[in-house]
Amino acid sequence: MAQLAHEAKNKAVHIAELLALYATENKEDIEVTLYQVGEEWGIQAGKRGETPFSLKEMEFIHADMAEQFASHLAKQHGFTYRGVMPNEKEMALQQVIERYSKEILQTVETYVSGDKQGRAYLTKNEMEHMLHNHFIRIENRLEQYFEQPAPKVTFAERFETFKNDLKQFAKDLKQSLVERSTKTKEAVFDQVDVVKLAAEAKIKAGVSSLNERIKDFTKVVDVMLEPEVGVMKSTKKINKQPELER
Repeated sequence: MAQLAHEAKNKAVHIAELLALYATENKEDIEVTLYQVGEEWGIQAGKRGETPFSLKEMEFIHADMAEQFASHLAKQHGFTYRGVMPNEKEMALQQVIERYSKEILQTVETYVSGDKQGRAYLTKNEMEHMLHNHFIRIENRLEQYFEQPAPKVTFAERFETFKNDLKQFAKDLKQSLVERSTKTKEAVFDQVDVVKLAAEAKIKAGVSSLNERIKDFTKVVDVMLEPEVGVMKSTKKINKQPELER
């Protein structure tokens, strides 16, 4: 819904129209930025301090292509390239986390099973421990890719790598649950419903923590540019280590 609001407030124009609008303006005052459109990206441009115009030719394109097009457009016409702005980074990452949380909730619903009496094959504490370590892995990736990124690696590259890592994490979680259900076959005291409810609560808490983390570091880069000009810096250090299995 937030993205619909974004599209509604920004008038869309063709590149030729944009160039005509700002023909007499100081070109360095025209900023080119990117915004998210669902799972794709669009490019917008406008005078510093004013609502930018969305570019009709450059909507619904992949993140890395959007960055290339936007950077080229700015360079070609003498505009200032600002990349993905902090609020867009925050929204993009939080939407990815939200979709991911729904995926792993479904994984838990499907693969947490038990015997005929409804007793689960893993305890509530084991499930919580598994998810605790799972979310630590995600937090560490957020730090690696977005709080302390490698120089000259664009947001799009980091964003796509992060999404691919989430896919692998989801597979790992599924595999752990499948192995526990199919190989152990030893029911415990906790009921399946109790384990699933505990997992749901843990996932919600994990998502909330990740969203706060994202807010923290996107605030830090409010006045920073993409890696070509400046590199984001972290105010916190996570680098948490997963707990050892007990």
